[in-house]
Amino acid sequence: MTGSTLLDVAKRAQVSKSTVSLVINGSGRVRPQTAARVRQAIAELNYIPNRTARTLRSGRTHLLGIIVSDITNPYFAELVRGVTAAARTDRYDAFVLDTDYDPELLLSHIESLRENRPDGLLLLTTERSQRAVARLQELDLPAVLLNWGWSGRRISEVAVDYLPAIAQLTGHLCDLGHRRLAFITGPKQYHSAGAREQAFRQALAAQDGRFDPPIFWEGDFRLLPETGQRIAEALRRLPPEQRPTALVASSDLIAFSALRALQAAGWQVPAGISLAGIDDIALSAFVTPALTTLRLPRRAMGKAAYALLKQMIDDPALTAPVQVVEPRLILRESVGPAPPLP
Repeated sequence: MTGSTLLDVAKRAQVSKSTVSLVINGSGRVRPQTAARVRQAIAELNYIPNRTARTLRSGRTHLLGIIVSDITNPYFAELVRGVTAAARTDRYDAFVLDTDYDPELLLSHIESLRENRPDGLLLLTTERSQRAVARLQELDLPAVLLNWGWSGRRISEVAVDYLPAIAQLTGHLCDLGHRRLAFITGPKQYHSAGAREQAFRQALAAQDGRFDPPIFWEGDFRLLPETGQRIAEALRRLPPEQRPTALVASSDLIAFSALRALQAAGWQVPAGISLAGIDDIALSAFVTPALTTLRLPRRAMGKAAYALLKQMIDDPALTAPVQVVEPRLILRESVGPAPPLP
């Protein structure tokens, strides 16, 4: 049956129209048996709720805007999955837009999403923009940021504390006899890249001189062959006695780029050089050798981001507290004992 109305559903389920509305809007005020009967009637009648009517009644669109840096990067895809899985229980739909790491496109996306009147935004991007924060506050639109290092009125954040896990990783490398390390950073303009590099510097500084001064090379958060080629060439140019025995990459994609180039250049990982990443995207367990990395609980982070946003949607006077998460070390095959000194 097509063209069914809310009244048709109410009659079929033998409930009031208001009860049907409560079930459609995900209210917990309806008894489970009654809600099940309403949902069965909706399915039998092929009833499609009118979003415009729902918006007029509730003042909400039940739409969210999600902006990520790179939807092809599994890191961001899993964040989105975490958000949408949590939002589904409250009958929220989402628009997902990709900036390709461009802060100007971030601002443009905020304006595009505004036209659809979302109840809130999640800016899960590597790039950050003070102009974007100012615009959100001007629009009085609640938002949650991902590790931007900023928050404000009706703007909260899921922050990442990298230091404990990176300290654990560098301690593990020290125990394996490594003394010369290199860190492959993300692009300098990104806050998250700086946060990972800073944690690495702090972790080494706390080792009381057990490591030589580290080497820093810049990578890219995209999967790029040229990143790995530059790293392999930089290693080749160093005298053997100055070469690092272990590389720590600022992301798993950087580590993958380095791994391919190192193997093509004849380096054995980990017999000749150890390699670790950060993120623990799913592919990390399937490359050869499997990658030692720091696991960021991305689906849990997405769920937490949605929970913070929902609090602010439900209470316009509230600014939800910042939530901090920590990665954890995942040991696999790409890290081994330091090779003998030349």
